[in-house]
Amino acid sequence: MKWFRRIIYLILFIFTLFFGVIAIIGTNYKGEVIDFVKNELGKKLNREVRVEKIGYSLFSNFPNISVDLLNLETFSYKPGDTPFLELNKGHLVFDIIPLITTGKIKLSEIILEEGQINIIYSDKGIPNFNILKDAHDSKSSKNSFSIEVIKLKDIKLTYQDWRDAEIYEMSF
Repeated sequence: MKWFRRIIYLILFIFTLFFGVIAIIGTNYKGEVIDFVKNELGKKLNREVRVEKIGYSLFSNFPNISVDLLNLETFSYKPGDTPFLELNKGHLVFDIIPLITTGKIKLSEIILEEGQINIIYSDKGIPNFNILKDAHDSKSSKNSFSIEVIKLKDIKLTYQDWRDAEIYEMSF
């Protein structure tokens, strides 16, 4: 019975140590990750994105860390027109392993929740979803912006082709 108790204590110790290390490392990189979101992503986008509040979470997408964007909105072509994105929540999930091993920030997943996405092709056939600048237009840092997964939760997706007067709606 003594060995069983020791095994349980050892498992609890390892579990506590693991979560403690993740919390300490995640907390140490909080400022750097939030600055990455504000600066680096701002350099890569070709239009204004409005965010009411930016949060930071260690355990909502465990074992990775995430930056939570609340009340996220961006326009389609020019300010004031139909929004391309209108979301209550957006989560940018960052891999913690490259952060620990090399100090590099790698955005790997985007989770979009509770809102609407409008994909529009204008009268001239120009899509509204080209929101990233060309690679030669934006200066990049050592950190990487590669998205492996985009998840949609409680999203209404609208597709509009103004030239052909087509509209389709889907919910995720």
